[in-house]
Amino acid sequence: MKVFKIEMGQGILMLPEQGYDVAVITSTLHSCTFIAGYNSENHNQCGAYHYPSGLGPNKDKRHKEFTQLANWMWGVQPNYIKIIFASADPDGMKVETSDEDKDWLREWMKECGDKFKIKKVEEGEARQAAMTCAQKGSDFHAGNKETEKFNIDDDKAIDLTGILGPTYHKFDQDNNYGVKLFGWNRNIYNENGVLEM
Repeated sequence: MKVFKIEMGQGILMLPEQGYDVAVITSTLHSCTFIAGYNSENHNQCGAYHYPSGLGPNKDKRHKEFTQLANWMWGVQPNYIKIIFASADPDGMKVETSDEDKDWLREWMKECGDKFKIKKVEEGEARQAAMTCAQKGSDFHAGNKETEKFNIDDDKAIDLTGILGPTYHKFDQDNNYGVKLFGWNRNIYNENGVLEM
């Protein structure tokens, strides 16, 4: 199984022709949301997106993020979606996905339902989220990495967190990973993809 690591603001699509089993992991969900999608009519098509939190009333930032998320959705063409909201911090910091973010994402998924023929949207909560997909079958799973069974070796993850989605194709040609990357890591790039380190 190939394991890929993405970060806040990044989405990933597994290209069908590769045919290997895949997994996606990400950093701790403090207040962000992990979205995983799967096309049950094409068992090789799946992916995940780490949606940033804190976009708040800034409609311009939110629009840019939803544009990246829409690009990811058009790539995956999912008819099944699993949304994993950040659960409350067990240390009592009470940081979790805001009700505002939950409402925006739920509303947006409703709007996408007809476009993408989404048959099912499920929700969950986690601090550590993951997705796995058996590319030669129909075994797709996304959920809480701490409480559910995931056969993932984090130490072997292919780290894509420092790469811009728009420039990823050259990197993939050199490494032949067979995935497509969307967006960019919001921890080191701003909403326009400009490095801010």
